[in-house]
Amino acid sequence: MQTITTSSDDHTVPEVQAITLFNDDVALQPTGGSVVLTYGLVIADPISYDANSAEIREALEGIDGIESVRVTLSNSSGLSPSGGGVSSGTTWLVTFLDPVGNIDELAVDSHTLAPSGSTGVSVDTIADGTEAVGGTFLLQFGAAEGTTSSNLESDSTAAEVQAALNGLSTIGESGVVV
Repeated sequence: MQTITTSSDDHTVPEVQAITLFNDDVALQPTGGSVVLTYGLVIADPISYDANSAEIREALEGIDGIESVRVTLSNSSGLSPSGGGVSSGTTWLVTFLDPVGNIDELAVDSHTLAPSGSTGVSVDTIADGTEAVGGTFLLQFGAAEGTTSSNLESDSTAAEVQAALNGLSTIGESGVVV
């Protein structure tokens, strides 16, 4: 007996990435400038250091390949992404609704942020996205002619898999129960 298990409930998990503006001096927040986000080879327009969620969403959805995102904003104090100790900053949590799946992490350029020196920006993946299983597969039993099924969809039912297996010349009509 051989068991092959596949699973798909058409459930996708969206990718979530955090864009954090920080300053290693807790008393300071970034006070000016902008950041530039890049997705793949596509560069977004500069985004102001104090942009709201809607402005971030608009900038990201203006990039080819990004159709829909949800952006939430939080201000926080905690450990510095640069490893310099405690920091104070702003985090935009970006949830990718389209594209779905595990996508490339955004790249960021923060050279215009002020004050310069200990002010920076980081991008971290909080949750890798997943997408539902798709496509087709074949079943084969033996090496002779007639031992390979036709294409079956990834969401084929047990009855469809059973019929495909029982249609193989090396198994016969009632040889497999799925």
